Amino acid sequence: MTMFPKETAPTLHLFTHAFDWKSPLCRGDTGEAVPVFLLPLDFQQKNDLIRWQAEYVLHDRLWLNSGSLVMPAYKELDDPNSELSSGGRELCATIEKATSVPTYYFLMRYSARKQGDDNRPCPGCGKAWGCSQPPDALFHHWPFRCEHCRLVSTVGVDINGRLARVGQWNPTRRKKVERN
Repeated sequence: MTMFPKETAPTLHLFTHAFDWKSPLCRGDTGEAVPVFLLPLDFQQKNDLIRWQAEYVLHDRLWLNSGSLVMPAYKELDDPNSELSSGGRELCATIEKATSVPTYYFLMRYSARKQGDDNRPCPGCGKAWGCSQPPDALFHHWPFRCEHCRLVSTVGVDINGRLARVGQWNPTRRKKVERN
């Protein structure tokens, strides 16, 4: 098993998108991809990570390119309790346990409210999760970050109050991802 150099990354983020061809795991300080083969995971765990990425990419492409499947695909990408997000969050917990590096799950956010979206609560636990960011912050310096839930996200860019409700904090649907 190849050893992952802990000192090289203060945090890791599980992030991919429809047109990604690199590793879905990136460094929190530079945003650079971390090769899957460097992770101290067994073969099955590495395979699970690659399969999760393929599934995420397919959902993202469906969201971008389909009519009738737009909403189901968006919910999988935007809701922290969806099957896709839950699987990704479990992978983050596995990676964090193996590397001892805090590992965050990127939760896609496209739709936003007209007002107050900057103050929305963490969709995983309901606590405040907005972080101040310099105006020139790079994409991987997320304006939303929850230490407890290990979630990061961006500000929505499309003002749509109805769709902004997708993935918002809902205490009745909360799922907990165990971190050992």
